[in-house]
Amino acid sequence: LMGGFALVGALGFDLWKTVRGDTSLYRSFYGTLKVKRYPVPQKKGGLVHLLDGRISHGFQFAGSAYQGEPTAYFVPQSGVGRVLGQLQGPKMVVVLGLGVGTLSSYAEPGDHFEFFEVNPDVITAAQEDFTYLQHAGGATHVRLGDGRLLASELKAASVDVFVVDAFTGDAIPARLLTVEALDLYWDRIKEHGVLAINVSNRHADLWKVVQAYARRRSFALFRVRHTAPSPLGPYTSDWMLMSRSEDRLISMNLSPWVKDVKTDVPWTDDYAPLYPILRGF
Repeated sequence: LMGGFALVGALGFDLWKTVRGDTSLYRSFYGTLKVKRYPVPQKKGGLVHLLDGRISHGFQFAGSAYQGEPTAYFVPQSGVGRVLGQLQGPKMVVVLGLGVGTLSSYAEPGDHFEFFEVNPDVITAAQEDFTYLQHAGGATHVRLGDGRLLASELKAASVDVFVVDAFTGDAIPARLLTVEALDLYWDRIKEHGVLAINVSNRHADLWKVVQAYARRRSFALFRVRHTAPSPLGPYTSDWMLMSRSEDRLISMNLSPWVKDVKTDVPWTDDYAPLYPILRGF
């Protein structure tokens, strides 16, 4: 409705949704999210875009024939796209960070995708303004809460692919990338499973933190950087993929990342310095 608004209670959070023309605004304790609709590209029915300030959290083409197409940081050529697109057989996938639900486009019959999201506004937007979740080929489940705490509730060695996608914004949740957090994820990942971390960030070289952990644990590390064109401009994704052995990812035609101890910046729950990973310093 033009100029309309609604107040929604979600597990104790007050969520205001305002709709004006082609834009919806969500306001709550976590700030403001914006959903914008564009008429281009016409051949794909336009698109819907989720923004948190200036940070894009993904978009979806609006045309029914194109709504299942993965976009932005999650295209098939991206690091996570190459893993999910090539992994055969029923799989359990856990994703920290929902966005617009784009990764559910990789879900096939027999798969189970579990999304953990701390911001109830994001969940509402993904379910009301986008259709990735409802059109997924496999089972999907979205849980509201802190990703690290929810991950601790998973069964040990139950996850095939564990995706951490919470670092593209200006406020970096360091507690999701410490040694203790990464150890927790690995306790939930199967022997031949993969940990995929989206280190795409305009201000920080988060790959240094991931590299430090992989070297400390003697895990194989792979890096996939890809720039995908889009009607909104290029999306450059930077994914770090980790496995207990190289064979799993080499079979996907990926090349191991050569680790350099001089660039390591290990993070722990007691000490997670930002200065050493900031660009330009």
